Amino acid sequence: MLTDFNPSTTGTNDPAAAPAVRKSDREPRGRRQTVLVIDDAIANRTVLEEMLSDQWTVVSACGGAEALELLGHVEPDVVLLDIVMPDVNGFEVLRRMKANPNMADVPVIFITGLDRPEEEAFSLELGAADYITKPFHEPVVRARVAAQMRLSGERRHMEALAHRDALTGIPNRRQFDSVLEHEWRRARRSGQTLSVAMVDVDFFKQYNDHYGHEAGDQALKAVAGALQSAMRRPGDLAARYGGEEFALVMSDTGDSSAIQLAETVRAAVAALQVPHAHSKVAPVLTISLGVATLEPDSGETPELLMRRADGNLYRAKEAGRNRVYAD
Repeated sequence: MLTDFNPSTTGTNDPAAAPAVRKSDREPRGRRQTVLVIDDAIANRTVLEEMLSDQWTVVSACGGAEALELLGHVEPDVVLLDIVMPDVNGFEVLRRMKANPNMADVPVIFITGLDRPEEEAFSLELGAADYITKPFHEPVVRARVAAQMRLSGERRHMEALAHRDALTGIPNRRQFDSVLEHEWRRARRSGQTLSVAMVDVDFFKQYNDHYGHEAGDQALKAVAGALQSAMRRPGDLAARYGGEEFALVMSDTGDSSAIQLAETVRAAVAALQVPHAHSKVAPVLTISLGVATLEPDSGETPELLMRRADGNLYRAKEAGRNRVYAD
């Protein structure tokens, strides 16, 4: 299916007015950091919550099993962990956290009645960030949690920078691949559809040659802003894929809705009215998009979806650019 700008059929030279013609029937700054308290003694959990909740969000679990379940939904910045618990002890909780790439970097402070040096040494060897013995004292607990919070905040900041495109400020290829993999698994579990789009800036080499690379950088930033503004749901993502190519993830989105969103993005870029004297399709900067949709199953991979989208992008460009193509 193809959507495009065609003056002979639309009766206008406005590149943002292209019709959608079917060929056939995707951490907020200043977030409050979170402490997860894991202790089977309700008195200890209550005291720690009262002690820490003025500065941080406190979530608690009454044992190791509940904590491991919570860690599938909560992303703590620091964990306060008792060792002696009746179901899953603290050592085993830490082992499982370190074995999970999504939890391995979360700092864990043991807060326990075990006060022998060999137990503290064993805890640190397992990967604990700190060790506090009971009875604990508020100034010590607050100071040690604060120290780990600073380190955790710095780590999250560095991770965010690593997943952002330095020029445009939107997610980069690495983040796109991560989100696509996550949304693919989620769609496969839930039986939902997943759509992606490959996006290419039309005649960008000619734009750079004529206006210069500084203007080209500004144009890419403008395109990135238009794409990102269209991504309104939590599972949607606009990313810079490389060079003048961008990519979209559209979660729980069927083919019709994906085409509609892609057409909205195409029109938004044209509406920026960035002059492009050497474009062969419009007097302003435009984009072409290839859209693909699947309901993932065990025999398919995200790479298949991307290959289809890339093939449809090629077809959009072959058909004249400044249009959306979907099979």
